[in-house]
Parts: sequence; C-alpha cells; structure tokens
Amino acid sequence: MLGNAARDRRWCQGNLQHSMLVFAKGLRGISRIHLILGIFGYLCSPLWLAFLLVYNWIRISYVRSGLSEIVVHPFTPYLNLTANQHAFLIFALCMGIILFPKLLAIAYLLINPQVREQFGGLAKAISSVIIETVFSALVAPINMLWHSWFVITNLFGMTVSWIPIRRSAIQVRFLEAVPALLPHTVIGLIWGYIIWKYDRVAFLVVFYPFSSD
Repeated sequence: MLGNAARDRRWCQGNLQHSMLVFAKGLRGISRIHLILGIFGYLCSPLWLAFLLVYNWIRISYVRSGLSEIVVHPFTPYLNLTANQHAFLIFALCMGIILFPKLLAIAYLLINPQVREQFGGLAKAISSVIIETVFSALVAPINMLWHSWFVITNLFGMTVSWIPIRRSAIQVRFLEAVPALLPHTVIGLIWGYIIWKYDRVAFLVVFYPFSSD
C-alpha cells in the first residue's frame, strides 16, 4: 500500500498537470475526455471527502438542534422521494457504476466456458470478485485521504520527484507502516466516534436510506 501510494503521488501530480492541456489547440475530443477522466480520477477523492463532511455536518446539526426537516421541492418530483431516499438513489447509482463492470465480467464467463475454465471455474471467479470488492471497500477510505492530501499539496506547489519505488511489501517494516497509516487510523476513529455519538443510525446504516423520517 505504501508503494502504491508513492506511485499514486506521482501519477496525481502528472494527471493534475494535464489540466493545462485540456483546452490546448489541436487535440481531438476523445483525447480531452481522457485527460479529464485522469484528472478527476484524483479530484474525486477530495470531492468525496467534502461530500462526507458536509453530509455529517448536516446530520449532526439536525440531531443537535432537534428541529424538524425543512420541506423543500425535490429535484425529482416525479419520483416523490424523501431526502433519505434521494441519498440512497445516489448511493445506488455509485454502486452500479462500480459493480456493473464486474457483473458484466461474470456474465461473460457464463457464456464462455473456455474462458471460465481459465479462471478456475465460475465459483472461484465469483469468489475472487467478492474478495476483491471487500478489500477495495476497505482500502478506498485510505486512498481517499491519501489522494486528497496529494491534490492539496500539489495545488500548493509541493511537488515530488520521480524516484524508483519499492514494489514488494516484504521490504516495508512494521514500524515504517505504522506512522504512514496512523493519520488514517486516528481520523477514522475520531470520525467514527463523532458519528456514533450523534447519529448511531447513520453509523450503522441499517435500512437508514429507506427511512421516511
């Protein structure tokens, strides 16, 4: 993970530098789209972080004030959804974007027996998808904080040199990994405690999106 973070730090710097080329003359439209996708591959992390902070601030303010919700016109009036259901709709769209390619891959294995055997059978392929999804979900918040820090430091001119990185986890000592991941752990514990204290329903996320409160 530390080696991957070092690589991402350099790629983040390079991708953000592409912002100076997006509107350059002579580029085809598809090239501009590729550059924009590369830029937002890292900008999405601080946007995700900002989304979570704003959401938590709204929820905590709502719980502490004890006031009722202000009724406003929904942006999807034809669906007649509550604010919580809107949140779940956004969540479902995000999960669909993330999981749909994996579902397509499994569907491809279903209709291609030879390729399916190359993956050790359908059961092993599905197990691999599930395990990869779980570990990706665990690593995603860590990468979010790392990428947000990379973007912020790049915007303030703190660049990084292109030196060789270590690609073997065996070379990373435990005492080296602890301080590198300590900020993530502290932020997660403090953030989790605050949400648990003020909004345990949101912390547990048990049928919360379907609530009409």
